[in-house]
Amino acid sequence: MADILFSVRELTSLDQQHAHISQQNPRTATAVLGDIRRTCDLLAEFPKMGRAIEGTRLRYVLSRKYRYRIEGEAVEIHDILHPRQA
Repeated sequence: MADILFSVRELTSLDQQHAHISQQNPRTATAVLGDIRRTCDLLAEFPKMGRAIEGTRLRYVLSRKYRYRIEGEAVEIHDILHPRQA
């Protein structure tokens, strides 16, 4: 099983997204974090489940637009975007 690593930028972004969603609906904010955790658990178990991004070392998972790369025994999460973000 791979270790999941987050960039500092991504951790900050997740904190901001959670805070923003919590203002509108705390229950939804908790559900979003649960979805992210489940996807990260899947990535830890199946790091190559995402599609490769041509011309880069990055891969992506469509469910929430996760962009990540595999580095040795670790999965480095670069971005987790809301489905409405480009």
